[in-house]
Amino acid sequence: MNRILQVVGISLIIGTAFGFYFYFTNLNRNVILIYNSILSSVSIGSLMMLFIYQRQVVLRGIRLESLRLLVMMLLLVIAAILGTELAHGLREVVLFHREFHFTNNQNIYFLNIIIVFVTGIPIYQQEVWKEHTQVRIQKQQFELLQLKQLQTQTELEMLRAKINPHFLYNVHNAIAGLIYAAPEQAEQMVLLLSKFFRFTLNKTSNTFHTVQEEVEISQTYLQLQQIRFGERLQTHWAMAPDCPNEQLPSFILQPLVENAVKYSVEQVPGPGKIAVCIYKDHDWLVLQVADEGPDFKEPLPYGFGLQSILDKLNLLYPDQYTFTLHHHPHKYVQIRLYSPAN
Repeated sequence: MNRILQVVGISLIIGTAFGFYFYFTNLNRNVILIYNSILSSVSIGSLMMLFIYQRQVVLRGIRLESLRLLVMMLLLVIAAILGTELAHGLREVVLFHREFHFTNNQNIYFLNIIIVFVTGIPIYQQEVWKEHTQVRIQKQQFELLQLKQLQTQTELEMLRAKINPHFLYNVHNAIAGLIYAAPEQAEQMVLLLSKFFRFTLNKTSNTFHTVQEEVEISQTYLQLQQIRFGERLQTHWAMAPDCPNEQLPSFILQPLVENAVKYSVEQVPGPGKIAVCIYKDHDWLVLQVADEGPDFKEPLPYGFGLQSILDKLNLLYPDQYTFTLHHHPHKYVQIRLYSPAN
């Protein structure tokens, strides 16, 4: 709509300017001269701009720029001739109520073709330049998006490649201590550790896991810790029926569980309970890990586990997640991920 108004406005200005020129340079000074000039300018200008703006319909498949310009010049000639005849026909039929006849005035054709070339070719070149500029901008935006996605993927790969050394140190120490005292438990621990690493190696390239996969990884980790702590470690799992197939960032639940073990069972001499609750709250997937250890320190020391979670959430869920710590009435960590049903 803006282009149409722009074309009509420019044509009116040009037509009016030529009309007054013809009016004041003609001895008769007939107002019809102004009317003729405006009508011709609007007719020819509208056809000229129609051909320029819809040039891709005709120029599709023509790659050579010089040939495209040649075809465009031919279209401008057609616009000048058709516009001249259209203006002449409207003037004869509407204004004078006479029968339509072709102009057959070569001087008018020639003049209008010159005017169309002088105005149309620069406009065409400008439109081509704008088109090429837009293509370059879109290409640069696409390349920038690809670089950003590659950077995000690289950062995620770096996060997935890390394994908490604190966890490995404790498990290896526990296995070493059980080899002579309880070889069967040591063997079971080695098998569980192998299963845990099989999870991490087989799924390390996945950006997202299902909730069920995350639960299996975390349960394997807790089974390892169960051998270490025995009856001191008590666990409780609660998962809503609509959650197992929900998608979430890979290896996001296990660090929460590991953090609960580290700051509760390892620091409390008596029994320690860890409760994991997963459910949907409308369009939000909620992960909740509670423990009976001391309150969270202020400010919270973000070790590798929690920091890796926050890094992943910032990359994959910018402004679409919450990470909160609760002390009362119970101590727990809660992550809410925006996960609409569709």
